[in-house]
Amino acid sequence: VNSRWFVPFLQVSVVHLLKTVRLLRLLRLLQKMDRYSQHSTVVLTLLMSMFALLAHWMACIWYIIGKMEMEANAYSWDIGWLHELGKRLEAPYGGIAEVNTTGSGPPIRSVYITSLYFTLSSLTSVGFGNVSANTDVEKIFSVCIMLIGALMHALVFGNVTAIIQRMYSRWSQYHTRTKDLKDFIRVHHLPQSLKQRMLEYFQTTWSVNNGIDCNEV
Repeated sequence: VNSRWFVPFLQVSVVHLLKTVRLLRLLRLLQKMDRYSQHSTVVLTLLMSMFALLAHWMACIWYIIGKMEMEANAYSWDIGWLHELGKRLEAPYGGIAEVNTTGSGPPIRSVYITSLYFTLSSLTSVGFGNVSANTDVEKIFSVCIMLIGALMHALVFGNVTAIIQRMYSRWSQYHTRTKDLKDFIRVHHLPQSLKQRMLEYFQTTWSVNNGIDCNEV
């Protein structure tokens, strides 16, 4: 790692990390949300929000890395992702005196959207390659994003699959039992009146108990 920008980057990072201590307040929220953990919609929303928040943090770090390397190598080097973005948008960065100038380079809105696009595509293992890591530091950070993305993919999307299956399990069970009942009626040639009573009884008990066997419970 280039030591010329690593020390100031570390100082800025420590200051911001001290502020992130306030995120410990989220633990209280998680304790309160534990009572709603059985609600699939709440859990799904929390998981996707966590994924989006992680992508935002990674996008900010990705921008800081590009900015620091650009400041450290403004005269002799122009292969960073920020330089490439500036060339594509026809808003290139100037010399070292213009790195921090407002009019130099692409607008911050485009830079943030591109950073978020890159981190989301990396975390989801999509990676189209139109925004890529060119320097050693950018490549190291990209590897870290891929490793974190593999973990998050298993955690978040694995839980999403389980939640969706759980949401439709009752619906599938209801139709399976209805089909079994109709097959039983057809095999035993029950009269129409008894058939109607049996189906109505099954639908009524299901609507009351939601398919739960009270005796078994």
